Amino acid sequence: MMNKLINLQNEWVKTSIDSEMGLWWLANDVREIIGNLPEQEICSLTLNLIKPLLIEKKLLPITLNNDGTYKVWSEEPSRVIEKIRNQWLSLGRKPTIDDIVWFIGSRNT
Repeated sequence: MMNKLINLQNEWVKTSIDSEMGLWWLANDVREIIGNLPEQEICSLTLNLIKPLLIEKKLLPITLNNDGTYKVWSEEPSRVIEKIRNQWLSLGRKPTIDDIVWFIGSRNT
């Protein structure tokens, strides 16, 4: 299972080069591998996979605007993870397409 999760991280990095990926997308990927666990556990597992990618700047957290533009979050990775965790758990449900945060790969734009 650990290999599948590492492969998932690699897949996210590759996909994020030219696509925006919502938190809901990443969480659903984790659910597909792990199965149907309580949302708090899916949250922790997903964020544990995201955090090293933020630290290495392989994923950038963004706010995606309706016109397709985006703004990169300026907080440090540990603060980003804390912010996402708090917002996710306060939802009381699985994140959906417009919830909390999107991610992109590092871009020279």
